[in-house]
Amino acid sequence: MKSKLLFWFFFIVLLVWSYYGFKYFFSEIFPSNWNKNIFLSLVAIILFWLIALSLSGYLSEKLTKYSLKKGVLFTATMIAIPISVFSLMYLYEYRERELDVVISPHAEGFESISFYGDYEWRTDEKDNFDELNEFLGQYRVEKMKDDEWNSDVSNEKGIHFNIISNTHLSASIYEERIHLYPEGYFKVLNGPIDIDWVRNYIEEYRP
Repeated sequence: MKSKLLFWFFFIVLLVWSYYGFKYFFSEIFPSNWNKNIFLSLVAIILFWLIALSLSGYLSEKLTKYSLKKGVLFTATMIAIPISVFSLMYLYEYRERELDVVISPHAEGFESISFYGDYEWRTDEKDNFDELNEFLGQYRVEKMKDDEWNSDVSNEKGIHFNIISNTHLSASIYEERIHLYPEGYFKVLNGPIDIDWVRNYIEEYRP
């Protein structure tokens, strides 16, 4: 019974690590246009998880046998380490931060920013983007869980744009909350965001 519980513990931990590894593998190593190719994306997903499941099962069996051989202290340490790491990762993921800190990594290799909706405009001038990002940097945000997001935004004032770069970003920014893809959902801690400023900024620069 003890060996089965240990096996499943290690197996689940390794699968979770595989999930985070998959996110990094897909977003950082593969070019962004792979995400637009459904066939290549599907093949990559299937291959990755077939390997992850097989490797997790193999390593879990080895870790279980080794832990039982080494005794209670070693087993307790092996259990405590991943729990501690996941707790720290959770706290880091849901920490408070400036909005520009979330957006800036997606500006590496900046090509253009395109606004859509009621206020349409596109520019490939990095200085124009930097001005907007500096303005957004005055707002502090905290990540929300997916089930906390209310998809009804029909009565909310907002602005929408896409950043084309090494790692693309799609943004829907409202006064009190934000959706950044692929980063996730965020609530504004010191809002409301001055959406009128962003609209005036667009009007100032577009022809």
